[in-house]
Amino acid sequence: TSLYEKVRGSRKDLTTKHLEELDKLLSDSSGTKSLDLPGEITAIRTYNQLEFVLKMKDNRPLVNTIDNLSIGSNYFGNYQIKIAHFNGEKSDKKNTVYLDDIANFIIRAPHTGDRIKKRGLNGHKKLQDLFVDAKIDRVKRKSYPILVAKASDEIIWVPNLAISENINNNKIKYSITISEAIDEKNEEK
Repeated sequence: TSLYEKVRGSRKDLTTKHLEELDKLLSDSSGTKSLDLPGEITAIRTYNQLEFVLKMKDNRPLVNTIDNLSIGSNYFGNYQIKIAHFNGEKSDKKNTVYLDDIANFIIRAPHTGDRIKKRGLNGHKKLQDLFVDAKIDRVKRKSYPILVAKASDEIIWVPNLAISENINNNKIKYSITISEAIDEKNEEK
């Protein structure tokens, strides 16, 4: 219940019946299953991992696009996007990318058929295949933030999964770090 409260802000409307359904959801460890809860929250259990996410409306993410990237923290569904001036130290973390300009980029959710010209790969790879290979849940894929060039709609970066070979970071001025905003994962019952 404390994880639910972190996402929603309170335990209001969470009944004993909901708790029994959650317990039932947790007792089955096969595949992926979900449970709708009050307050526009969905509990998703993938094998032994439980997540609470904001429900999608009309099968679309609650936030579709961040059109104007600027310094500071932004939120995209359950993700926090921190944009900062480059401090001179590069990290090898896959949740951070370095750019010379942020004005020409947007953050958006994946679209059907999206592909990336992945660094080190001859040709393109479908985002769908990246998500499947990384075992990212279907519900989570719909609101996964990706960095896209405004003019060409070319996918530049899929956090933690792939970076485009066309990214230009010779004169780095900015760092963008994307992480889950709320620690909602629970490996135990």
